[in-house]
Amino acid sequence: MLRTKWLRLTVCDLGDVMRWAGEQNARQIEDFRYRIIDGRESVSFRLVPDYAIRVGTHDIIVVAHVRPQGWRPLVRLWRRIGADFAAGFRRALAAATVAEPMLVLPAPNAGVIYAFPAARSATPARG
Repeated sequence: MLRTKWLRLTVCDLGDVMRWAGEQNARQIEDFRYRIIDGRESVSFRLVPDYAIRVGTHDIIVVAHVRPQGWRPLVRLWRRIGADFAAGFRRALAAATVAEPMLVLPAPNAGVIYAFPAARSATPARG
């Protein structure tokens, strides 16, 4: 059973990928692909080293991501923070505008009439 060997690199620029491949004594580099995924550069290629690999295939698939530098990562971070804040504010505003349920009181008993005794006056009645 042949197993594919994968290697993931994080580099500062794409020139570091070629320097790394030179240090590995690469005999052959093929299937080179350059992509921009979510604003981030990445390359992938199949590397056949000059030394023998004992287990699995004779090549290694390398995926290299370029580490973002400069002001772009900060802009992306601030944009993400702003979007999260706006989404939370919208949720809080939507929760505050929901009308609270009306308090429903039980219906009074309309059929019962209570008679109170006549009140006594403090002054005697004149007659």
